[in-house]
Amino acid sequence: MVDQGTPPEGRQFDEFLETLCVRGFTGVAHLLLDEILNYGCILDHMAFSHVVRGLCKEKIFSVVFTILDNMLGENLAPSWHISVLLIPKLCRVGRYEKSIALKEIGLREQSSYSFPLHCALMKGFCMTGNIQEVSTLFQDMFLKGLLPDTEIYNMLIRALSTTGNGSLVNKILDELQEKELQANQVTYNFLVYGFSECKDVSSTVHWLSMMISNEIRRSNQSLRAVISSLCNVGDLGKALQLSQEMESRGWVHGSSIQNTIVRGLLSHGKPQEAEDLLDRMVENA
Repeated sequence: MVDQGTPPEGRQFDEFLETLCVRGFTGVAHLLLDEILNYGCILDHMAFSHVVRGLCKEKIFSVVFTILDNMLGENLAPSWHISVLLIPKLCRVGRYEKSIALKEIGLREQSSYSFPLHCALMKGFCMTGNIQEVSTLFQDMFLKGLLPDTEIYNMLIRALSTTGNGSLVNKILDELQEKELQANQVTYNFLVYGFSECKDVSSTVHWLSMMISNEIRRSNQSLRAVISSLCNVGDLGKALQLSQEMESRGWVHGSSIQNTIVRGLLSHGKPQEAEDLLDRMVENA
């Protein structure tokens, strides 16, 4: 059909591209899409969306961004769930204008998905520590009646704690409580990990201690961050105390964390304590 200069029928072509992508031939679908566009055929957003979805599954985001540029140039938006996936990734590579444009086109074409599209942009700004944009978007959501849930507050907490903004973090936690939203495991893990990222060891230990006392399950990533922070500043006693306290509660936290403490003890000239910890690791397999 293409060689004969006959443009494919829109719906039929969409279904053909979707079938190729579902069966793992996304590369072929992409080449075919380019070929059709070179012939000047006009396609709707679904043809692009099928290929973009397939490329996202294969994590070929450089090609995805190129196709997305073409779509935005034609004022076409992918389906909302693809937009929600791509908006944070665009922010992560510094393409803020494209992420905002994708949200705006998505809102125009699929206004019923306003909340997830705003959340995706909020996530992108939070991941990159763009606090000014986070604040502006947060207020915009309020004005549009998009009331934040615990997930949104968790994103804010992650962004603010990573930049060491303790006073604003406390304000957000108070607001969370005022709105009768429950801080959860994710909230505390973000607090622990965020403050460890900005080297605020006292806040990091404080929030981990809160998790332990409230029997809130912590992630190994958060625990590694705390232990590494304590070892880096030479507070090995506290690192051992936290590790032993979690052992006593039956919380397995992995040999990599205990190895971090062993290396810390050795680097600070405490071979006996390192040997004792290694003996306990062997006993616990």
